[in-house]
Amino acid sequence: MQTKSQGVEDVGGTDEANAQRSREILYATLWMQHSTEYRAAALQAFESARAQLKTATKCGTAEAGQLQQSKGACGAKSPWAKRPAAIIFDLDETLLDNSAYQAFQIKHRELYDDARWETWVKSEEAMEIAGAVDFVEAASKVARIYYVSNRACRRPIDKIRVEQKVRELCPQLLDTMSRMAKLGFPKAKDRSAFYLKGMYTDLRSKEEIRQKIAAKHRIAMLVGDDLEDFVESRAVYAQNEAALAPLWGKRWFILPNPAYGSWPGVLSADIEQEVSKACDPLETKEARDRCAYRLRYETRLDKLKVWLPLE
Repeated sequence: MQTKSQGVEDVGGTDEANAQRSREILYATLWMQHSTEYRAAALQAFESARAQLKTATKCGTAEAGQLQQSKGACGAKSPWAKRPAAIIFDLDETLLDNSAYQAFQIKHRELYDDARWETWVKSEEAMEIAGAVDFVEAASKVARIYYVSNRACRRPIDKIRVEQKVRELCPQLLDTMSRMAKLGFPKAKDRSAFYLKGMYTDLRSKEEIRQKIAAKHRIAMLVGDDLEDFVESRAVYAQNEAALAPLWGKRWFILPNPAYGSWPGVLSADIEQEVSKACDPLETKEARDRCAYRLRYETRLDKLKVWLPLE
């Protein structure tokens, strides 16, 4: 799931906070690009999902935005029994590998930038995550496939059908569809299979999109790399963890992503007021970014579980 937290801060000069940020993403990106362990983890996730396809699509329930579905009984008596099964996939770092873009940011010491990201999407150089195409192909034979992504439209395209106008308002949709078709993903040429951020006026979040799909489908599986690909927020998951945790490995399948996502925010959420007070008055965006990262980084250090040996 692509988010602005992926950006790498300028590490020029001697600013230790910026240097530390670059080192953090450097090792994560190297691991994703070169380690056998990362490839194995991806293959394992998709093979585990494949093993559950028959059961999941037969009884297909369990979508976080429709908690009542997760409590429904399998079989003809279920109120969702007659609905077609659907499987929802995130794209970035779930099916598509953007580590080359991450490496570009590291080498050029760049922050996340919407225009630069759009240029990357247009380049159509994202690669397949190991095992992704084969699994989505298998899934498409037993369920309706939906691709739900934070890749974004510039403006909604609800009723627009003319390709030139779609290109103007949502180039990332056409570039994503083209790249996925070249990689061999099913339904890549079917616009109705895609939900990008801001693509539709009345759908503002992934949760709202999942709700819309769940209105006419049994959500058999969710596949993503971030908790918010499965549930509205971390708070919602925490409140319902007893009911939702058993879905991992049965209906929910997650890919590892140590480079970016919503998870780092949890580590410094309790100091955002302090960050705002200390950093907002600074004159430049660069100074505010450096100030904020330094404070958040120090807070994260304090949350490490450190071994303290006895003397």
